[in-house]
Amino acid sequence: PVHMTTLAPDCAGQPNNLIGMGKCLVALARKYAPKALVGFHASLWADPDPTKVAQFLAQIGASEADLVFVEMLDRDAGCYETHTDPACQRGGTTGWYFDESNQSSPNFKEHLASVAAITATLGKRAIWWQLPLGVPSQTPGGTSGHYRDNRVSYLFSHIGEFIAAGGVGAAFGTGAGNQTDIKTDDGQFKAAVTKYFQSPTPL
Repeated sequence: PVHMTTLAPDCAGQPNNLIGMGKCLVALARKYAPKALVGFHASLWADPDPTKVAQFLAQIGASEADLVFVEMLDRDAGCYETHTDPACQRGGTTGWYFDESNQSSPNFKEHLASVAAITATLGKRAIWWQLPLGVPSQTPGGTSGHYRDNRVSYLFSHIGEFIAAGGVGAAFGTGAGNQTDIKTDDGQFKAAVTKYFQSPTPL
């Protein structure tokens, strides 16, 4: 249950539940920020089945939005591997660093298949958000500000795969303190972006 009719006058005609709330968010965006794009967040933390997540979002208004937002990992894989930073204390120290050869799980091919299922179900293009900025390394872990990760490296060397999965963009950033950032990544992100814009991929 959600209080729509009493607390959201602009959406008084919507039902008092999550469906009403989701559709109200889209309606408010259309009314007050008509030039803005609006999208819902499809997170597999809700359910490992991407189709179920997309179907749920469709019911609450995502099919009326412009985009869908997806994620891979909110912090450097190495931070979770070391398991010492207070901001990186999720269970386990393995499985955070994706296999770039896509032979063992977890890997990028699996992730992109999930995103493709979401974009196909919703009929919307995707934007990745909060992608970590770590630098690839064969050595697990790392240190504060210098944890390993390979998402920047893989995305910029496999842009076609992300587009094929329904992608139109990506946002990078640290999800917590002590992560690798553009000042501590030895120029990786700047170099990747500079090279990309020399010949950007048309959408």
